[in-house]
Amino acid sequence: MRMASNSPFLLYSAACVILVAVLYGWVFSRQQNHHATPADVPDIAAAVKLLVQAEAQETNGHGAEAANMMTESITILEGQNYLTQVPLPLLFNTGISLAKYHQWQVSKACFRNVETRLENGHPKLLDVYTNLAHIEKSMGNNEAEVTMWEKANKLQPANAFALFGLANAQYNIGRIQESCTLFEKCVTIDPSNGLYTFMYGECIRKTNSLEPAKAQYKKALDLIIDAHTLYSLGSKLLDVDQSLTMKYYIKAMGKAKTPDYTRYIVYGLGRLLADMGRLDDEQQLYSVAVSRGVLLNSKQRPLILVPSLATNDAWPNLQLINKLREVINVLESHANAIKQEFNAKYFQVEDYSKNFGKDVEHLTKHGQWSQGALIREGQWMQSANSFPETKHVIELVKGMIEAENMPKQACELSVLAPGTVVKRHCGPTNHKLRLHLGIHIPENCGIWVAGEERKWQQGKVLVVDDSFEHYVWNNDSQPRAILIVDVWHPNLDSKERDKIRDMFDNTESKTDTAEGFSRDTDH
Repeated sequence: MRMASNSPFLLYSAACVILVAVLYGWVFSRQQNHHATPADVPDIAAAVKLLVQAEAQETNGHGAEAANMMTESITILEGQNYLTQVPLPLLFNTGISLAKYHQWQVSKACFRNVETRLENGHPKLLDVYTNLAHIEKSMGNNEAEVTMWEKANKLQPANAFALFGLANAQYNIGRIQESCTLFEKCVTIDPSNGLYTFMYGECIRKTNSLEPAKAQYKKALDLIIDAHTLYSLGSKLLDVDQSLTMKYYIKAMGKAKTPDYTRYIVYGLGRLLADMGRLDDEQQLYSVAVSRGVLLNSKQRPLILVPSLATNDAWPNLQLINKLREVINVLESHANAIKQEFNAKYFQVEDYSKNFGKDVEHLTKHGQWSQGALIREGQWMQSANSFPETKHVIELVKGMIEAENMPKQACELSVLAPGTVVKRHCGPTNHKLRLHLGIHIPENCGIWVAGEERKWQQGKVLVVDDSFEHYVWNNDSQPRAILIVDVWHPNLDSKERDKIRDMFDNTESKTDTAEGFSRDTDH
């Protein structure tokens, strides 16, 4: 929440305009009293000027650049103990902006300073505590998050929002009885809030009272009108009551305001129908989505679609593959070393396979599918250090233009145990292609994409567009292992790639977009 225009800080705009000039004089006077050195004067004044400029940059849509400017400025000001000279509204808004770009520690410094400068009981403290609670949660400081919500509740005991924050924080660290009491109070204060009602139901279910919990879920369904909330909460019920999940999804589809979010719901509803064995209804859903322009192809159903890359060709053609030839050559030329390193770990170290992550998406129809994540969300994972040769090869690929600065990139070692089948599904986006390097390929395994089967080959790369419907199987007595590396779709030029990077930067904090990328899966 931004500082309101009718806050006590009515001279905000004027203060920002004259701030740098005033600060020069203030620092100079401090210098005369030996509290600052001559070198401090330009540094501090420049830092405050940079902060004012950064807010303007963010307003003009340059969020990532603004966040870097803000971080630099706050770091300088905090280091010199001059944060108190920044106008409160500017410091508050800077804290919000930094949190949006996950600069948690610097954002926390802003809000802590604002907290110390507001008098006890000031109503704006509620916003400060709310933001600090969010920051502590994001940093993994669960008890500190609870403390912030407790401060908010002490400030405004009858505020349902603050009470819900405390209830949710208690719930997330396993204090079910305490959170049940708090959620019930939330519902009492605001019985028209469907989210409060739903979470009260979740607490009841945790105490093994399923039917009373379902009664709360049904009440919540009648109350909630936001598409994203309906879809997100409905997904929580997949293991509770699939028919109830479907009601949430269908209502969400009716409330969705954009084709992009409708496609998101189609993605989940289609998977639910398939799991329920309602295959005809699933295909009918996709046909209707195509007829209404939500999907361009019933077999290509990513959460986020780059329309210029939409195609009817489920398998990349030779022209596309040739554009990736240099990357393919790098992977295939190191295939033997990658295989030896994998075999030395996975087959020769006792129980090493337990280090591989399991299928948290519930896509495995039967058997066991596990992944050794090397890169997630574009960031190296700790597990990559266990495979130094493989990591070296991926670093070579990441340095090539085909994979340079790629958002949401994933690389992993993927293993299908004997007798494993992974269900039909689509990947989350079509801005990339996936390179499958065969590491350990038995005879009776393969991949099906939009009606056509292919086989992996030992030491060779298979190029896959996983935005198309696909599934994999291993009917052999030996495990199947491949290395997966994401690269840019070669039909994207440099300007289009920049636009996609900007899109992910600008939507990182928007749950309706980002949630689809919380986990990037393949086989």
